[in-house]
Amino acid sequence: MLFRSLRALLDRGARGIFHFANEGSCRMKEFIRTSVDLFRKHSGKQLDCDIQEMDHDDFLSVVDLCTFNVLDCSRYRETVSQPVRDWKTSLDDFMMNYFTDL
Repeated sequence: MLFRSLRALLDRGARGIFHFANEGSCRMKEFIRTSVDLFRKHSGKQLDCDIQEMDHDDFLSVVDLCTFNVLDCSRYRETVSQPVRDWKTSLDDFMMNYFTDL
């Protein structure tokens, strides 16, 4: 997907900085839960885990952690006139291909 996206920009003579990521946003807990569900779906294995949400203040860090980071890909979409896949579809494709290759 990244290659196709870069190719689409190059074909249109695009210049400058473009953000590119999958569409949508989610909390880390949703991303982890979805990853575990897709692991189970594509690997055929059970993963026994208890996913609990933690408060940002529970993490000790010498740097400030970003609690919300979503890239705006509107410039890419406007330049290439193509939609960007949502993160769940992309994660599902990744897991399907990953476990197929094992």
